[in-house]
Amino acid sequence: LPLGVEGAPPEAPVSSVLEGPDTSGMLGGEPARPWESQRSWQADAPPAILEPEGGWQRARTPTPGAESEMAGAGGAEAVLENIPREVHEIDAAAERAYDAIREASDDVAAISRNTGIPFDIIKVAKRNLFIDEHVIARGVGQEPAVARFAANMEWADLWRKAENGTLTDGERRGFTGLVTHENVEANLLDRGLPLYEEERLVDGTWMRPFGARTAHDLAGIAERGFAPRLVEQIPSEIRRDVLQEMVATFAAVNGRVDPEQLSSWHPEAARIYQQLYGN
Repeated sequence: LPLGVEGAPPEAPVSSVLEGPDTSGMLGGEPARPWESQRSWQADAPPAILEPEGGWQRARTPTPGAESEMAGAGGAEAVLENIPREVHEIDAAAERAYDAIREASDDVAAISRNTGIPFDIIKVAKRNLFIDEHVIARGVGQEPAVARFAANMEWADLWRKAENGTLTDGERRGFTGLVTHENVEANLLDRGLPLYEEERLVDGTWMRPFGARTAHDLAGIAERGFAPRLVEQIPSEIRRDVLQEMVATFAAVNGRVDPEQLSSWHPEAARIYQQLYGN
């Protein structure tokens, strides 16, 4: 089990997971440094705006003239228009900011002091988001890429503000969501889960199925507060294996969950929390 399982969860001074869509674009991990030419792919979705009701996430910009590999599997009706993952030029300034974060030696301790989130949890978030290379699934039948997440200046700025103690209330909630996502994702990757689903071409657009079974998808579900409609999409055999770890990791980052918030969770996740912490 991950950090914070024994006894009450740590009393991090953070009230709750974000409610509703995050329009600031501050949550979740970013995949990958470039593996082809001078381009990389942006995140398939900040997890706090995941609304995977249609079962698909847009992966890349449309390919003119491309034929769909998934005809009859939902097509355009299943596209989540608000979560593009487009090919874009490398942000050189963001890459330099990420390099500086990687080289920093005292940022984790400072962030822990400023936020009240335990040192080891901040350390895991830094490792997963900024340092580790990940296996990035690509199209069906293509070899995956092994790369770091692409640099995103919003995440770098948020990290530095947390280090300097200058987060606003909204940024603090965004930072806590980011740390929740990165810790759940890292723990599930350590258990051997893949990071992403393979992409498929749907009506000329590269899409990732939202299967609720990869580390990234599951981290988004935890970050979003175990909404019943999302937990229900986790395959039963995976839910039995990982839900307790997801709940415990959420509690380790966020501290105690109040009864009102707990009442909005999927009943199985809420029951696990009560068994662990007696809330």
